[in-house]
Amino acid sequence: MTRYVKQLACRFHPEAVLIEDYRAGDMICSACGLVVGDRMIDVGSEWRTFSNDSDTKDMSRVGAVTNPLFNNDNLETMMSLGTGAGAVDEFGKQKYTAGGSHKMSSTDNTLRNTFDVIRQMAGRISLSNRIIHRACFIFKHSHENKCVRGRPQDVIVAACIYIACRQENAQRTIKEICAISTNASKKDIGRCFTQIIKNLPISNQPTSVDVINLIPRFCSQLEFREEILIKKTA
Repeated sequence: MTRYVKQLACRFHPEAVLIEDYRAGDMICSACGLVVGDRMIDVGSEWRTFSNDSDTKDMSRVGAVTNPLFNNDNLETMMSLGTGAGAVDEFGKQKYTAGGSHKMSSTDNTLRNTFDVIRQMAGRISLSNRIIHRACFIFKHSHENKCVRGRPQDVIVAACIYIACRQENAQRTIKEICAISTNASKKDIGRCFTQIIKNLPISNQPTSVDVINLIPRFCSQLEFREEILIKKTA
């Protein structure tokens, strides 16, 4: 198909750019509107995903992209409620419940709930999506290795965010991480932090906190002049 499209050209404007009409399957000359080719094959997805829209049904036939953070890769089939006569049994009850064949495992349910908490806590100090994804991967690794069993969720999430910030060179102090948590103390976060990094691979070990990297951000918040910032950093 790609080779065929490259050979198409308007006979009146050979150098003109061709516009593809995805709905009609036509290739149209941008200069004069001549239909140069028809019955073009659309190699894109059949439907777009409406899952992010409100008050709309999901018309995607292939589902959303796979999420590496979950174990099932989103490959289950979800069966919706029926509306016809065949959707009810002889007693008038629905044969299928909403999402009846789609039951999330307890592990994925725990991961999903914790990922939501990570996003909420990270959003309070405007952390980047890269740090949020890193914190999610750290929690998944710790949860699978069962190295944080028995610890409160807020403490685990705060420790994962703290480690993710250090791995991404976005230095944050434990006091700052403790401020975005509701029931986590500095002592508890420190203990959980030590337990998690013991089970991380050597290549994923967080870097040490460099105070010099914290000074510019604090000086900016205090609205110090540039001369004072340079002296403090030096």
